[in-house]
Amino acid sequence: MNDMKKMLLCVITVLCFVNITEAQTKSNTILSKKETDLVELFKRADLNDDQQIKSRAVITAYEAQISAIKTDATLSINIKKNKIDLLMVEQDNELKEIMGAPQFKAFETVRRVQKDFYLKNKN
Repeated sequence: MNDMKKMLLCVITVLCFVNITEAQTKSNTILSKKETDLVELFKRADLNDDQQIKSRAVITAYEAQISAIKTDATLSINIKKNKIDLLMVEQDNELKEIMGAPQFKAFETVRRVQKDFYLKNKN
């Protein structure tokens, strides 16, 4: 009986390690894809190095704020959506200022295409 418990424990341990490894791999893949898409956005918008650095800083700052809102259990879904929508408008305004209207338009066009692709291929 003891051997059976040990064997079961080993199987459960192995399954846990497999799940953790898969989760880390999926997370790394998502981050890699996200970075590739961001580089593509910058390229399509024809941003110079300074614009890329400033835009990346803005995007990173807003992502952190949005993530905090999404994980705030004290907020209702509607309040979360409204706050995120406001942050997205603020982010877009800052990006427009950094990029200029024509470059932001190119950036936004590609960003929408990427978003549509993700939504169609989700899961």
